[in-house]
Amino acid sequence: MDPAKKLSFNFRAKLKASLNQIGFNDKALKIIFLLGLVLFGLSLLLFKFEILSSLNSNEILRLDSVRSLNTFVKNPADPIHGLIQWLTLKIFSNHHIFALRFPSALLVSIAMSAWAISFYLKFRNRYLPYVFIILSICSPWIILISHQGYVPGIDMFFLLSLIISGYFILSKSDIKQKLRKYSFFIISIATGLISIQIFGVYIYLVLIILGVKSQKVRGFLGTLTRAEKTLILSPVFILPLLNMGILISNLESWKLLTGFNIFSNPKEVLENLLHNTKSIFGLKQTKGLSLGTGRPDFLLIGALSLTLYEAFKKRLARQNLIIGFITSILFSSLYLFPTSIIFCLPFTIGIVSLALANMIRIIDEAFPLNPYPRNLARSALLILICLITILNIYTFITATARVNTPQKVNQIIINRQKVVE
Repeated sequence: MDPAKKLSFNFRAKLKASLNQIGFNDKALKIIFLLGLVLFGLSLLLFKFEILSSLNSNEILRLDSVRSLNTFVKNPADPIHGLIQWLTLKIFSNHHIFALRFPSALLVSIAMSAWAISFYLKFRNRYLPYVFIILSICSPWIILISHQGYVPGIDMFFLLSLIISGYFILSKSDIKQKLRKYSFFIISIATGLISIQIFGVYIYLVLIILGVKSQKVRGFLGTLTRAEKTLILSPVFILPLLNMGILISNLESWKLLTGFNIFSNPKEVLENLLHNTKSIFGLKQTKGLSLGTGRPDFLLIGALSLTLYEAFKKRLARQNLIIGFITSILFSSLYLFPTSIIFCLPFTIGIVSLALANMIRIIDEAFPLNPYPRNLARSALLILICLITILNIYTFITATARVNTPQKVNQIIINRQKVVE
């Protein structure tokens, strides 16, 4: 055996044996690695940049509305997000900025972790969740949005992330039945809670129809006892009753829940569609969030072009990814708010991550026996990913220093926002 290869093998064997002695196996190490990435992501998301140390006008309004639970209940645009903000304001009464922005960072981090699981189960690329989480952590869009104390639609984004992730877990037969039951219960809770969101009435009905027609859902329910079915499905029907309670207590809420105020001006929806598309691709604009670099996002454009090419070759998973990307842009335009591009972020980061993860997998397949060129190519890709992370962090600092200061965010909101209050 080659001396270098023998030394490497002995080192890995001793390391694995030492870890096994203290109770860590390969599966545990992966979990620790993922949790470490999430914690590192939270530290980045919560890092206090001086340029964001003051609240913009919309955040001040949000702060006033969630300080009192009675005041908040009268206008619950994002009930989950708002209740967590109310709770953190009670705990950190002297730290308004942290209390207002921590829930955003927390919900976005959980949602992006759920998307990492979804993309892995969809594409079955073992490198994809790691690359996706790394790029998500350092994405300037994710960090920027997580520093906004009020992101309309963050509840919807969070709940849809849990539903999609749970569905992919449910549809994989090689996953333990116990985990699939937990996943379906989370799907039921999230589906029930969606009914009290903006546009939630429509999405709730669509989810019910899809669930009834889905062979995978019906097949899974067929494996449960009657008691298990009743328990798991109960949130789907019980939680929407909260919707009736909100309507009775505040008759104006029906305009919020049905999106009546938003649909009253279709022209603004089209304008927001244009602004959000420009934001995602980094094109010059004046009425949306911008990364302040003055250049298009060539990395996303290149990865999207590659994904489109594979989609035209009738690769179903890529077609679904493109459909999801287009749908997310259309859906984000309904919220009439610059931070609504949060719906597009999983797909934009996922498209780039898939391209990089596939490159790593191609390297493994190209060099199945010789580790030296494979490790060299992997190292080059690792350097590329690290450079992207450094560029993203620099881009975020540039964006906040030049474009998205609290004062300029105020102006963006004034020019564009028709807040659904």
